Amino acid sequence: MNSQSASSSKYARLAVGLASLWILVGAGFKLLAGTPNDLPVPVRQFFADVDPGVKLHLAVAIELAVVTLGFLAPAFGWFWVSGCLAVFVAVLLKLLSMSADECGCFGTAIKVHPGLMLGIDSAMLLAIAATRPWRSLRGAKGAPLPLVLVVLALAVAAPWLVIDADGAPRRPGSGSSSTSTAIPRGATATSGPNVAPGAGATQGETPKTSETGVAAPNEPTPAVELPRYVVLSPLKQKWVGKRVGDTELGAWMDVDLYPPDSEWILFRYTCDHCREHFLKLDSEFATNPKPYVLVHIPDGNDETHKVVDTLPPHVEPIVELTRGTEWVGETPWTLELEGGVVKRAYLDDGEKEDSAKPKDDVKPADEGK
Repeated sequence: MNSQSASSSKYARLAVGLASLWILVGAGFKLLAGTPNDLPVPVRQFFADVDPGVKLHLAVAIELAVVTLGFLAPAFGWFWVSGCLAVFVAVLLKLLSMSADECGCFGTAIKVHPGLMLGIDSAMLLAIAATRPWRSLRGAKGAPLPLVLVVLALAVAAPWLVIDADGAPRRPGSGSSSTSTAIPRGATATSGPNVAPGAGATQGETPKTSETGVAAPNEPTPAVELPRYVVLSPLKQKWVGKRVGDTELGAWMDVDLYPPDSEWILFRYTCDHCREHFLKLDSEFATNPKPYVLVHIPDGNDETHKVVDTLPPHVEPIVELTRGTEWVGETPWTLELEGGVVKRAYLDDGEKEDSAKPKDDVKPADEGK
């Protein structure tokens, strides 16, 4: 009987250990190279009001905590490992129902189809259940409690220590950044040959443009370090009532080069909602002309997945935000500026305008509250 019990315990430890290792692989990729854009769509949609960067940190922290318990305290860690796998299975089923072609489990490093990942996670979960850890691991010895607590604390803290998302560029070795300071004029990014277009021109000067009408960088001078990702969320970050130069967007471009009384539109060429929004604005321009400033958010798929083929008449040049960092946020956002101050911000996400705009609108009288 003792021999059978020892054998059952061994297999249960093996099943829990392998599952923990599997979870650790995914958590490690997200910890070292992941961004909020890599999180599965259902996770991004869950608690939509929570900052996407916080979601990434919490997701990695939870996974690392579960892994710690699975390795060091399997007697009760098996429960949390199984629960984590069950959540993965539920998310993957949702992704399959959405016809998603990748799960985001390993960030951008490795793209895996949700169906394949569902098979692996389900097999891991069934393997744990087959060893009946609630019985075979009852009373099983784990690591000393102080060690478990120390490793658990380090695991939970790791995302906040490792994931770099300052939200603004900084000079190498400066150790600080400011969200109200534009990229140094004429600077280049250390992780790529890109600069916030318009940098390098003095106020009142017309920025250099490329043949495509996108603002082009000037000659490189001092380099800057880029964070792993930058979140642009006008409402959550309370842009309304601020000068646009004092927002998170203002850290990445020379806002003084563009009209202070205008409508700014943050868009992606790969965004279906942007395409529909621009077609509408283009058709209405003859009867309702406005000075539009177009701010392009690059996503790495501009050439292969481009869907925007029509742009409304706009102030030249188009602003293209710096490549070499991951831009997090929905599109298209519209910012209504008066005197350089954001008076209104709303997201056109494909809903009827009557239901989308008032929900996101903040009237001038409410500014600063």
